[in-house]
Amino acid sequence: MQEALRPAVFSGLLLLAAYLRLTGLSWGVSSGYGHDLNFQPDEFVSLRGVLQLDLLAGRIKAPGAYFEGTFNYYLWAVPQAVLKISGKKQVHTADSMNTKDRSDLLYICRWMSVLFDLCTVAIVFLAIREASQTFYASLLGALCYAVLPMQVIYAHFMRTHILSNLLCALAVSDAPEIPTLATPFYRGYNFWFGSSNPLSGWDHSSDSVPLFAI
Repeated sequence: MQEALRPAVFSGLLLLAAYLRLTGLSWGVSSGYGHDLNFQPDEFVSLRGVLQLDLLAGRIKAPGAYFEGTFNYYLWAVPQAVLKISGKKQVHTADSMNTKDRSDLLYICRWMSVLFDLCTVAIVFLAIREASQTFYASLLGALCYAVLPMQVIYAHFMRTHILSNLLCALAVSDAPEIPTLATPFYRGYNFWFGSSNPLSGWDHSSDSVPLFAI
């Protein structure tokens, strides 16, 4: 009976994480844009970088993205290209304060952040379960990540930190065991230490995950 309930409990955890991240996802999308207008001014950096790309025209240089890596920007450029094909009006980069024609792109990219972060919740769960060989330790660790307030907040926005967390979690969870730290406790600790490494999001404290989860 207990084994049968575990998939339902994990599904409930994912639903909780999704609910927290989807609630208010459209907040500030149509309220004006720019450092003085939007609720998350850092999204200006993301939009400025992605608007330098045009996959359909073969324009793949994005100097505005070089300081934090271009991979996420290329992913954001995919819905931008789809919107262009569908006939949505394109926005000129210089028109930085008008959100009317870029709200669709911003909203879609926020959805991408949510999906990336839900994948990270699942990776955290699977990695800790592999490390500890216990269901409840992995559930607790994934729950800590799922409800961490700053992580929930950042998962609402079009920023690179969310994908960085996912890639960092994948890399650490797939890393070979360290022979001197091969016990389940230390393997679990190493996973959390790696996930909270500044590489997961430069010096942004919102990209940290709790070391006490195990």
